Amino acid sequence: MAATEALQLRAGALRTTLHEGRLGPVFVDGHEAWHGVHFLLRDAHWRTPALVLAAPRTEVRAGGWRVIVDGHFDVEPRVPLRLTLDGGHDGTLCITGEAWPGADIEVNRLGLCLLHPLDLAGRELEVTHDDGRLTRSSFPVLIPAWPPFTAIRALRHPVAPGCHAVAEFEGDSFEFEDQRNNADASFKTYSRSNFMPRPYRLREGEPARLGRELR
Repeated sequence: MAATEALQLRAGALRTTLHEGRLGPVFVDGHEAWHGVHFLLRDAHWRTPALVLAAPRTEVRAGGWRVIVDGHFDVEPRVPLRLTLDGGHDGTLCITGEAWPGADIEVNRLGLCLLHPLDLAGRELEVTHDDGRLTRSSFPVLIPAWPPFTAIRALRHPVAPGCHAVAEFEGDSFEFEDQRNNADASFKTYSRSNFMPRPYRLREGEPARLGRELR
């Protein structure tokens, strides 16, 4: 399969597509729960190097499937990346990105971004924080100037009567922002937190691993 072809993915009631290393809209029981998922690097000048990918490899596993995509960020020194997606018949999709630089390099961000559809504005949202606290709130209606939710470990919101979507995060500090500030029609949960120092140094041979579970 060529790297430019879209791969149709299904995990229980969850459906999405993988195209050039990015997940398209993720639907649960036919309702759009998330607007997309991607893994990116922002260099020390906030440029976004291209992600060069090989064709995905698929495996059938007990109770589900696995897709592996290898590639690298087009930056010097080169930063190889492996994306691993595990889908289960129980409707769970786990996404892991692991990058390891060939030499020390300074970056402003290396991590996963989860996009939320704009039509969730005003809908209920539960946020589990890194310290275990639970915040019950809603997706913003008015545009906040600063991230309304920080130190995020999990998000939960309804997508239809009796149906909730859950996203869990690991590997870094995640926060939520309203992309209408940037003329984009979505909300975004991302790492690394704006409260953390930047640029920061990725060390040669030390893997950076970030994961996300959708269900």
